[in-house]
Amino acid sequence: MEPLVIPSATAWMPLVVDFVRAVAAEGGLSAEATYRLRLAVDEIVSNIIGHGYVESGHDGLVRLSARVSEDAVEVIIEDDAPVFDPQATPAPGLDLPPHERPTGGLGLFLAQHCVDDLRYERRGELNRNILAVRRGEGERGAPPGRVLVIGEHPEVVAWLQAEGHDVAVERAVAAGIDRCADQPFDVVIYGAEVSPLTTATLGDRSEPPGVLVLAASVEAAEAHLIDEGVDWAHSPPHPAELRGRVSRLVERRALRARLHRARLQLGALHRLADDFTHTVLPLGLALSREEDADRLIERIVVEAQTLCNADGGTLYLRQGATLRFALVRNDSLGIRLGGLDGAPVPFEPLPLYDADGRPNTRNVATTAALEGHTINVPDIYAATHGPYDFSGPRAFDATFGYHSTSCLTVPLAEPSGRLLGALQLVNARDRESGEQVPFGAYLQKVVESMASQAAVALSRQRLTGFRDGMLELAHDLAIGRRILESFQPAQLPAPPGWTLAARMRPARNVGGDLYDAFPCGDHLMVVVADVCDKGVGAAVFMGLLRTLLRAYAETTGALAATIEHTNRYLVREHGALNMFATLFAATLDPETGALHFVNAGHGPALRVRRGRVDAHFAATGPAVGVIDGAAFRVGHARLAPGDALLAFTDGVTDARDADGRAFGDAAAESAVSHPQADAEALVGALDDALRAHVREAEPFDDVAMLAVMRAPDRG
Repeated sequence: MEPLVIPSATAWMPLVVDFVRAVAAEGGLSAEATYRLRLAVDEIVSNIIGHGYVESGHDGLVRLSARVSEDAVEVIIEDDAPVFDPQATPAPGLDLPPHERPTGGLGLFLAQHCVDDLRYERRGELNRNILAVRRGEGERGAPPGRVLVIGEHPEVVAWLQAEGHDVAVERAVAAGIDRCADQPFDVVIYGAEVSPLTTATLGDRSEPPGVLVLAASVEAAEAHLIDEGVDWAHSPPHPAELRGRVSRLVERRALRARLHRARLQLGALHRLADDFTHTVLPLGLALSREEDADRLIERIVVEAQTLCNADGGTLYLRQGATLRFALVRNDSLGIRLGGLDGAPVPFEPLPLYDADGRPNTRNVATTAALEGHTINVPDIYAATHGPYDFSGPRAFDATFGYHSTSCLTVPLAEPSGRLLGALQLVNARDRESGEQVPFGAYLQKVVESMASQAAVALSRQRLTGFRDGMLELAHDLAIGRRILESFQPAQLPAPPGWTLAARMRPARNVGGDLYDAFPCGDHLMVVVADVCDKGVGAAVFMGLLRTLLRAYAETTGALAATIEHTNRYLVREHGALNMFATLFAATLDPETGALHFVNAGHGPALRVRRGRVDAHFAATGPAVGVIDGAAFRVGHARLAPGDALLAFTDGVTDARDADGRAFGDAAAESAVSHPQADAEALVGALDDALRAHVREAEPFDDVAMLAVMRAPDRG
C-alpha cells in the first residue's frame, strides 16, 4: 500500500478515512475491526493537526503508511510537530461525575482502547505512532468465491483451495476466456507474462469477474491495469497480500452484481412509470368522464384485458352482502354477458358472508374484496389443495371446453375503504407467442393502479347520483345543526353558594360530546357525556341522549333509574345503529354538598380540594346503549366548602400536539392542582393548559368539560 502524505489541515481528513479503509480491505478486516481502526487513526491524526501543529504555530506534513502481516494490520503515523506521547496523557477520570472530570483526554483514551496495540516512539525529529489491530480467524481468509487460475501457478491454487475457494485451472489464456464465457467466476488470476486481459473479455459484461495479475513489480503490472476491475499482486504473492487482493475483488464483483440488479429494477420502475404516464393515468381520466354506467363497466374490463393481454375478464359489483356479476367476457369463447349489449348474466351472486356471518374466504373474488388485497394464482389447477374453491371455474371449463390457468383478482374500493367490488382477469397471454403465462409482478402493479382509477370512476358515478339529494340534505343538515347546537344549555344554573362553568369544542362542525346541568327536584343534576364517533351522526345521538336524560330525570326523580331507563331505550330502539355513549351524571344537594353519581364507562371525574385532586370518581357501570338490563351502581361523595367537581370527556386527555403527543391524565390533573376562585377559573385553567399543549394541531376529538364549585366558608 503506497504511503499517504497530507498537509497539517483538517480538510485533508477524508483522504485519511479512505486510506484506512483501503488498508483494512487489503488486510481483510471485518467491518467492526475496520471501524475501530478508523476511529483510532482519526483521533490521533486530528490531535497531531489540532494540537501538534495549529496550536504550536507550526506547519508540517503528516505521513501515513501501513503494514499487513499474518497476524495484524498496522498503520504508522509520522509527524515533525513538537514531542507528544498520547500514552502520557492523563486518564480522563471516567470514575468521576461528569462535572468533576478534567477537560480533554477522552478522545485519546478512546483511541488507545479502539485498537489492540498503540505504541509511540520519537525518532530524531519525528513523532511516530503505530496502531495495530489483530486479524481474527474470520479475517484471515478471503471471502469464499469462484476463482479461475490461468497458467502454471500451483502455489496460488493450493493456497486458494486451502482458504476454501472454489478453484478452476486452465493452462492457456484462450481456454480461460472460453471457460469464462460458459461459467461465472468472481476472480480470474493470471501472470503478467501474457497479453493483458480486461474484465470485459471474461464473461457477462453486466457482471464481469475481477482480474488479478501476478507481477514482479508495479512496473511489470502497469500494462495490465487497464480498467478498474484489474488489480495486481507480487509474484510470488505473500499470503496476506493475496488474501486482501482476492477478498477485495470478490466483494467488488458482488457489489457490481447488486448494482446490475438494481439497474434492472430501476428499468422496470421506469417502464412502470412510462405505462402510468401514457396508459394508466389517461385511462383514469377517460373513465372519470364516462357518464353511462354500463359503458363504464364494460370499458373497465376491456381496458384491463388489453393491458394484460388477458383472455377473460369479470367485473363484480357489491350488492348488499353479495358480489353480483356485472360483466363477464371471454375473447376466445366469444362470451359477452352484461354490459352494453351482452346477454343477461345467468350466474348467481357470490355471498360475501356465510350463513353464520363469517366472511366467505373460500372464493377468490370474495376474499380479495373483503380483505382488500390482490390474489394472484399462477395455475388454478395446481391450487387444488389451496385455501380457495375453484369449482366454479372448473365447472365453467367443463361446460365450455375451456382451460382456465392463471387468475388475477384485484379488489375495487373507494379511498375511504368502502367496498365497491372486484376485477378478475383470467389467462394472461404472451404477446409474441400467444402462450398462456402467469400474471407477473409488473402486470399486477399495472392492473392494481388501473383498478384504483376504475374505483374512483365508479365511486364518482355513484356519488353523482346522490349529488342533487345531497344538496338538499346539506340544507336540511344546516337547520339540524342549529337545532343540535341549541341542546347545549344557554345558561348554567347557579344555586346560592355554588358556581358552574363549562367548555365545549367539537372536532368538526358539530360534535357528540355533551354537558348539561338542570334542576331535578330539590337537587341539581349535572351531566358530561361522550358519544362514540364524531360529526353530525354523533351530534344527533347526543341530542337524543340529552332528551332522554332530562325526560327520565323528571319522571323518575332517581339517578340510577334515569340512567337505567335511558340505557334500556337506547339498546332496544336504536341498538342496530351500534351507537353508544359514556357519561358521568350526578345529583347534588346544594344545601349539604351531598353528591350521588353514576359513571357509565366514562373517564374518572375529579374532586379538587384545597388546590389538589384528592378523589377520582371512577366507573360504576358500562357505557349506555350497549347492554340491555345493565345495572348502574350509585356512588356517594360530598363536596365540602371550597371543593369542586370537575368532569370532562376523553377529548381532553387524548388531545394531540403537532408531534402526536397526547395531553394525558397527569397534565390534566396538574393543570387544576392550584387554588382557584370559582368554577370558571378552574375550567379556564384546564382549558388554557389544553390549548397551550395542542397549539396549531388539528382537533383530535370533541372536547367538553364541566365544573361545579362550592364557595368556601367565610367564617
